Amino acid sequence: MMHEHVEAGGEIDQVAERREPWRDRHEFHYDFRFSIAGRKLCIETVLGVTSTGPTVTVVNMHDE
Repeated sequence: MMHEHVEAGGEIDQVAERREPWRDRHEFHYDFRFSIAGRKLCIETVLGVTSTGPTVTVVNMHDE
């Protein structure tokens, strides 16, 4: 669904990370905001790199 959101022209919000202890680990997190079955959600992700390539990790999901 996150991929479909982007493919349909949906935005991803880059948010400066200010929360402890995450601000020492990540400069930003990235929010996907969309609805699933009428429920407005925010899915917070962080970007990373492993030996196999880039990663997107979901770190939080909550109602908007």
